[in-house]
Amino acid sequence: MTPSTLTMAGPDTPHQDSTATFSPVATVSGTLDAARRSIRFLTFSGSPRGPTTDLDNGPSPPYQEQDPREPQPSVQGEEPQVGAHSLVPRGSIRRNIDLGTSVLSKTNTEKQLFTLEEDKPKKQGSLVTIFAIWNTMMGSSLLIMPWAIAQAGYVLGIGLTIFLGCLSYYTCGLVLKTSEKDGESGDEEKVVKPEFSDFGDAIEYFLGRRLSLFGIIISLLTFLGALVAYWIFMSRFLFNVGNVIHHYAWDNNQTTINHRQILENLDDEPPGTGVKSVSSFHRYWSAEYTVPAYLILILYPISCMKEPTVFTKFNALGVGSVLILIGYVIYRAALWGVNMDHFKDPSIVGFNTKFPAITGSLSMGFFIHNGILPITAHHAKPANKKRDLGIAYLLVALTYLTIGIIYYITYPDRKDGIPDNFLRLVTKDDIYGIISSVFLLFQMVTVYPLLLFMFRNQFMTKILHIANYRYAWIFVLNAVVVLICVLLAMFWPRVGALIRIVGAISGFVYNYTFPCLVYLAALRASGRLTKFNLLIHSAIVVFGVLNLIGQFVIPLD
Repeated sequence: MTPSTLTMAGPDTPHQDSTATFSPVATVSGTLDAARRSIRFLTFSGSPRGPTTDLDNGPSPPYQEQDPREPQPSVQGEEPQVGAHSLVPRGSIRRNIDLGTSVLSKTNTEKQLFTLEEDKPKKQGSLVTIFAIWNTMMGSSLLIMPWAIAQAGYVLGIGLTIFLGCLSYYTCGLVLKTSEKDGESGDEEKVVKPEFSDFGDAIEYFLGRRLSLFGIIISLLTFLGALVAYWIFMSRFLFNVGNVIHHYAWDNNQTTINHRQILENLDDEPPGTGVKSVSSFHRYWSAEYTVPAYLILILYPISCMKEPTVFTKFNALGVGSVLILIGYVIYRAALWGVNMDHFKDPSIVGFNTKFPAITGSLSMGFFIHNGILPITAHHAKPANKKRDLGIAYLLVALTYLTIGIIYYITYPDRKDGIPDNFLRLVTKDDIYGIISSVFLLFQMVTVYPLLLFMFRNQFMTKILHIANYRYAWIFVLNAVVVLICVLLAMFWPRVGALIRIVGAISGFVYNYTFPCLVYLAALRASGRLTKFNLLIHSAIVVFGVLNLIGQFVIPLD
């Protein structure tokens, strides 16, 4: 029994006080459950009277076991003897039952309920729910959207973004639907499942332990893919910031035009210039080979915090980074103007055979299925959950299309040359781009330890079944994950290919397969499964399979 629950000395424990001890944080539900269990036991035990709750006269005397030879109080007119309680007969296995409600005074009960009412989680309105979902889905997919649109073609890219947004919204709605109590017209006999607070519990309940474990492995793979993608992005952002610092520090001492031109493009060092310091800087400050290793000095120590909850205070940076990116894209579009001449640029196409790149990327971009239940758990009006989810998905799709389409139609060079991270093209005189890089670098530095903490916690508790693990586990597991991130950032920094492959794998499991299978299992358990439902949801699962296969059909570029 925890310290927060009501306690009473029983026959086997020494009695220290004549009243029950309780904590102000005890749950009302636990107290009421104890009362209901007591009343239910008395009913079955044949006691002639209900429980004696001396709410008006203060706490009752200490518990004493009654001799069965003593006379029992009559049903009417007589009061029970002082100090003798006939609630629990001799030899009952329920002797140590929690009867705290019978020893609380009326005043203490009112204080208890008032305190507990304040401790209950606050309800959140529709606006908070919508922006929480929107902010959670916004991530690294924003930076690759122009590249993804170019891979699919601008017409097919827009169409697939809308289609995948609608499809993911529907399957995420299935997660909400199958997690709720399945009762009709208050008939308890039609309730075939409990109410779930986590989608993993619903998977295990309907599909079994093995598929639930498979889902955990895919979840860990998704976390690992996100960690690697973040490391690649942070390496590029840190590289940009270092270039700018070196650029202005060099310009303070060197003013020749020749030196300025070299600093603007460190990748091309003209022969015979004699600028040894620039090449030396470039040798030790490389986005592919050195900067990813430098990040270890920053991220590994802070990631080894056992409870990195301090970084949750920077969650608002996610909204700020999205707004900065949208503003930056609009700023660059105003400078570039519209560049959609099909004759000058034959790479401008409406349809492209590399369209699986955008379907895989947006499978991760629209992925929130395993986190939607905690976000909507405290909704003030549960009936509006699905409506608010639809609004959030609409905002996410509009955000992706705003960044992807505007950047695509204004990009001044060949469209097939758009990089998988459009901030790679930031130059040293692009102040807005540098500010965006600095802001995103700081935001990702605060998010990375949280992602690694969730990966580590899920791996230790779900795979190894170790709840209280030591710091040695943290150091070793973090070292392995960081090493994987550094190696991929150095030798395979293709963040677009990484996101679309990991997104297709996680999307196949969590976006398209598990929501449909759980929903079909729930319909079957309640006797409402039809051939039409089976056909439609089987088609969604098949789409997830084809989307996964398509990632390995097109080149990994």
